[in-house]
Amino acid sequence: MAEPASTLVAYQGLIGAIAGGVLGYLASLLTQGRTWKREDRLRDYEFRRDAYVSMIMVCDRVNDGEAGREVFSEGKKAFLTVGLVTRSEEVRHAVIALWDLVSMKATTSRLEELGITWEDLGVTKAEYTNRLRKFMEAAREDLDLPNKR
Repeated sequence: MAEPASTLVAYQGLIGAIAGGVLGYLASLLTQGRTWKREDRLRDYEFRRDAYVSMIMVCDRVNDGEAGREVFSEGKKAFLTVGLVTRSEEVRHAVIALWDLVSMKATTSRLEELGITWEDLGVTKAEYTNRLRKFMEAAREDLDLPNKR
């Protein structure tokens, strides 16, 4: 028959091995969970960034006086892409407000020839600038970039 002291030592060793295995398993789950969260956050980062940049580029083109089907089509594509890839309701609301103005101006042909301005369309330049700024701030926040104040 085994001595009680040696049996106790054997059980302590067995319990230590089991506890070490369980703790190692839990630590690996924690590490994997953090990795999965980071990958999930970054998975579509490039898609969102590219969509936001495309929308801003279309806004610049329209603001510079370009109009017509091509600009409207590119703008609509950028607008819809932002709506699909964004995770932020703030970005979604900001891009809708911005697109309302940009699409109105983009569909007006021959702006410079006709001398049409934002004010002629019932929109002040300040309102357009404010909506563009809100979109850019929301996009920067969605991309975890610091906003400039």
